[in-house]
Amino acid sequence: MARQKYYGIIGNGETCALVSKVGNIEWLCLPQFDSQVVYSKIVSSMGHSLDIDINDNGRELDALKSSQEYVEGTAVLKTRLQFSGLSAQLTDFMPWPEPEAMESEKRIIFRILSLQNTSGKSKKFTVKVRINRGGNRKEIRENKIFRHDSCVYAITFLKKSLEIKLRPKELAEVPIILVYGVSEDEVRKTLSKLKLLDAQLQLQKCIGLWKNWIDKSRTLETLNADYTKAYKQSLVAMKLLTFEKNGAIIAAGTSSLPASIVGTHSWDYRFMWVRDAYYACRAFLASNHFYAVKRQLSFLFSVQEKDGHWASPFYTIDGRMPGDEVDIDRGEAVLRLNNGAKDQLQLDSEGSVIYMAYMYFLYSKDIEFLQKHMGNIETAANWICKNYMKEENGIWEFRHKTSHWTYGKVMCYIGIDAAMKIFGLLNKKIPEQWAKTRSSIKNDVVKNSWSSYRKAFVQTYDKDSSVDISVLALEDYGIVKPFDKKMKSTIRLIENKLSVNGGIKRNEDAHLPFYFATLWLAAHHIRVGDEKRAREIIDLCINSSTNLYMCAEHFDPANGLQYGNFPQTFSASMLVERILEIEKKEFSLEKILDLLGIGIRKITHYDRNELIKWSEASLEYRKK
Repeated sequence: MARQKYYGIIGNGETCALVSKVGNIEWLCLPQFDSQVVYSKIVSSMGHSLDIDINDNGRELDALKSSQEYVEGTAVLKTRLQFSGLSAQLTDFMPWPEPEAMESEKRIIFRILSLQNTSGKSKKFTVKVRINRGGNRKEIRENKIFRHDSCVYAITFLKKSLEIKLRPKELAEVPIILVYGVSEDEVRKTLSKLKLLDAQLQLQKCIGLWKNWIDKSRTLETLNADYTKAYKQSLVAMKLLTFEKNGAIIAAGTSSLPASIVGTHSWDYRFMWVRDAYYACRAFLASNHFYAVKRQLSFLFSVQEKDGHWASPFYTIDGRMPGDEVDIDRGEAVLRLNNGAKDQLQLDSEGSVIYMAYMYFLYSKDIEFLQKHMGNIETAANWICKNYMKEENGIWEFRHKTSHWTYGKVMCYIGIDAAMKIFGLLNKKIPEQWAKTRSSIKNDVVKNSWSSYRKAFVQTYDKDSSVDISVLALEDYGIVKPFDKKMKSTIRLIENKLSVNGGIKRNEDAHLPFYFATLWLAAHHIRVGDEKRAREIIDLCINSSTNLYMCAEHFDPANGLQYGNFPQTFSASMLVERILEIEKKEFSLEKILDLLGIGIRKITHYDRNELIKWSEASLEYRKK
């Protein structure tokens, strides 16, 4: 089955736009990711969209064929449309900000429309740019100012006529440029500067900036073209979902896309979730983008409470607590803004951040960063010691129930463990309470997460609890070995109870497979050496992704449909990690080992515990 057409995404590190398979912008928030929703047709037909229509002598043309692709390794999107007697291409991009650029210089959406007459005779075509809401289409007047609560925007064609006469095979180009800002004055100033800009020059500059960034990624040693494309476009998606101003990585670019075929599972994901950022940082580290991790960690430490806790599971990209959840009726769908999970207790946050900081050092050798944030790490570890036995809402953010979640306890353990290693690196005395708490958590979670009734490690300490993919964290961090008979029994139950058309649900209460969960299972099979099964799972996810190799939250392998907010950081990050693990059979540790003078050693695949072991060897070597 061919991968299904869905949406392309463009962005500039401040916001993003989703472009439909026929070239209409159907999602856009201005001026930032989490600002007011301007276009939302992706959620409901009663939402607005920015459409580009083409008339042939007064008759509106319908596209007979459409296709989309990115300039490889970039966020420059090309949408090709075939009409009767006309071929068209839309090239969509947003300037990626350079350090010295003014803010207004990036607040532009370029849409370069190229037309070619394929009819065999001269024709007159008219381009119409319209705002569409529920079929009510209003043509846009050039440079008209549109005002919203949080933003102002206008659209210009650089004074070029939208009426185009073309001889047979003749080409023409129309720039359609959206300029936005927080004030009318800002927009008008940018419009005046556009007269001096060459759209093609801006395009080439944007392509160059993206290719320069993607070329810094760890080289993928594979002959599998699908793996290469999925790897690069997943990294591009993660970069697009990073707030360039401070490095905060958001969970997804959209809100309210239904995550299930039943019920009302639609949420606002336009925020920086601690957990999602943690997994994004793992992928960025593995792919060689260390600076992105440093910036995300700095953001996290900036919003940490004095007692070491992160008071919310997620924050706005400006570092504030989100507002109250609001539902806006859009006819057949609800547009949900903000997220009611903001006040939940989720015990994995502190451990995720501490471990992220430790892993950042292992890859980057940036000991100064650990020294700078030693106080943040210490207070977070102390908070874990005082609170790890509390019930929580858990990794999947259950709204009406708290429990002792296996995943949360594991992340508390690994947080304390990482804090002890960090203090060792810094030659600081390790508090006795940390070692006691680490031992207590490990014994507690191994004992109480096992259900003799279900013969598996389960979601919570309730013995009749659901089987849940998140229990694989026990294996990820070495608490339970992958060949342990209890883990083998758990894997059998996961594959029996959570499998749907080959994909894996997050738990037994879910309806659809979850990319994150499916790829998590692949990690187990890589770990036990079952490369064939691991590749089957990875291939399933890639084949279920969109024609642009991007993933939503949930998917249906039977038909390739995407469910939930899109694109999803969770999904992209896990895909990057799995592709690197399966393809980097001779993963090099030179970057860490050259610090030691130990020499070069290869490991069979990227293994987190092996990396930690050799880092600890480096510490002993340096002491000598």
